[in-house]
Amino acid sequence: MKGFFKSAKGMISLPLVGLVVFTLFIMACGDDAATTAPAAEAPAAAAPAATTAPAATTAPAATTAPAATKAPAAATAAPAATATPKPRPTATPKPVVKIPVQARLTVTTAPTSQGGYAVPGHGAAEGTTPHYDGLVNRHHKTNQTYPGMAKSWAVEPNGKNWSFELRDDIYYNRGGKATDIQFKAADIALTYGFPLGIDNKWASSIGYWTSVYHGPEYWEAPDDFSFNFNLPKVNLDLIALADRGIVSKQHWDATGGVEGYSADPIGTGPWSHLEWDSTTHSLVEKVDNHFRQTPLFSEYKLILVTEGATQIAMLIAGESDISPVAAANFQVIKDAGMVVEKASLPATQVVGDIGYYRENSYVDPETGKHPGKVQCSPCAGYNVNDPLRSADNRLALSHAVDRNALNTAFFNGDGFPLIEYFPPWQAAWKDEWAPYPGPQGKTGGEGGWPYDYNVDKAKAYLAAAGNPDGFEMTIYCLSQRVGELCTMSEAVQGYYAEIGVTAKIVDMKVWGEFQSKVARCRCETAWMLMSAPSLDPPCQAPTWQMYWEGGNGWREFPEASVFLKKCQTVTSNEERVQETLKFGQAYWEQSMSTPFMWNYTYAGYNPAVVAGYSVNMTRQGPRLFHEYTEPVYK
Repeated sequence: MKGFFKSAKGMISLPLVGLVVFTLFIMACGDDAATTAPAAEAPAAAAPAATTAPAATTAPAATTAPAATKAPAAATAAPAATATPKPRPTATPKPVVKIPVQARLTVTTAPTSQGGYAVPGHGAAEGTTPHYDGLVNRHHKTNQTYPGMAKSWAVEPNGKNWSFELRDDIYYNRGGKATDIQFKAADIALTYGFPLGIDNKWASSIGYWTSVYHGPEYWEAPDDFSFNFNLPKVNLDLIALADRGIVSKQHWDATGGVEGYSADPIGTGPWSHLEWDSTTHSLVEKVDNHFRQTPLFSEYKLILVTEGATQIAMLIAGESDISPVAAANFQVIKDAGMVVEKASLPATQVVGDIGYYRENSYVDPETGKHPGKVQCSPCAGYNVNDPLRSADNRLALSHAVDRNALNTAFFNGDGFPLIEYFPPWQAAWKDEWAPYPGPQGKTGGEGGWPYDYNVDKAKAYLAAAGNPDGFEMTIYCLSQRVGELCTMSEAVQGYYAEIGVTAKIVDMKVWGEFQSKVARCRCETAWMLMSAPSLDPPCQAPTWQMYWEGGNGWREFPEASVFLKKCQTVTSNEERVQETLKFGQAYWEQSMSTPFMWNYTYAGYNPAVVAGYSVNMTRQGPRLFHEYTEPVYK
């Protein structure tokens, strides 16, 4: 099979070819016969109900003692004595111990950053620190939140005051066993300060995380096993962002901070440290009798490998056991005797996020302070005539691409239509947002596209915007974060050329490089990021790089600010849904991004070593939840 797409240089073919020349697309999707919407989720409550540990089982009520019965009459004659047979001794059966054919699980994946420390939030590549667990956990298949190091939580009707009751039986691990360092409330205050820039020079998106957690002045620990967030604004989504890996305050102080802690990184996760290098690999060993899940392999090694071809070559050569794999390379993997496994849920959204800056940085009118790291007024790249400030130009870009062709070429037809942050299985959805037949000929929430492929319509939008001959722009992509995005950018570049828009492509490799490039003080005009973010709850979406008040946004649409204020004041779920619908309507009408599709992540594995690996991989690919990976046993 060959998938074809357009580039500025003509038609490009994507054949299934050998290891010498293929390119690995980490987030591409597979060959299922039909594409359907993921199962609907239950609507959220007005405020999340308190979650508690299962109640103890009530002891059965005492039953009335049976009435005494009359003793049987004495026998008239004693029966003759008989010999009592003695049981023959038998050997006690030994428990069957299942031994994996291989003690160590080895996985390859692309690096998402360079440098950093083996401490959450300090620059480490994604997936390299499985040593840590959070207040809450996500189910490895369904993504549902369940208690972790917090055994229960509750939020008051005002939507601001959250209380967590913590487990008192959790200790940090070293050498596969528990130390005498106990998890306590002080650890939460330390850990949740990291994303706010407290004791952390690696912090990024400080404005965003400040809008979520606000800061230590709003936190309290009544005792060692209770912790409260007393937020100044409503946040009904806090629990969705409470899975951050926890770091020990006691150990942090004893080791002198991040460098010392990284040299001896103890956590409460199901794996404990053996080796860690920020640019090459991590090696961990299982924790015995872990409270959540004891791993089935004794060790787990994650190797950071940039090139997709090298990843697959290592899998086929037996140098690794699991590797990312894209639809274009399924047959290569299968021909080598490997198994291709699909993630349990859609992994990511593929979208073109459009840069949109305000002229000046936000300053808090009460404090006079800027919430981010650097204040720039005016924005160096601000241009009132930037073509992407025009909704008509953005709509032109959205109508210029053939999503069905892109879906076939890059995702084997398995992609599901997307409107960024507004999935059809949530309450805040309108069928009118997806009127054009999707991959299976369906429309609306069953699988319709938000914009059709219509060159004449795209050109008409350009003319209405005053750009009948098109304009110039930049497309950024992150090849080491999501491998196929740069190649897909070439296809998008070709479609844009057809309507007169000239786009140059810049590969920023990893997120940190892109974020530094487009920082407000150095921003440029007319650009979009080919991205694959994970889905956040509706009220968190505009706070992620999208609202002016955060101090770090690069999509500073005024409508996002309006919606944010509603999210920070509304406590009724019904009203929040209505406000989300209003924002979604503006998002769709103005094409605040160029949405493409949901896709799945796939992994290839060696069936001689791995019996199964089917989890919610998210955009991280096969570097998650390996405590659940099933080995083949001897």
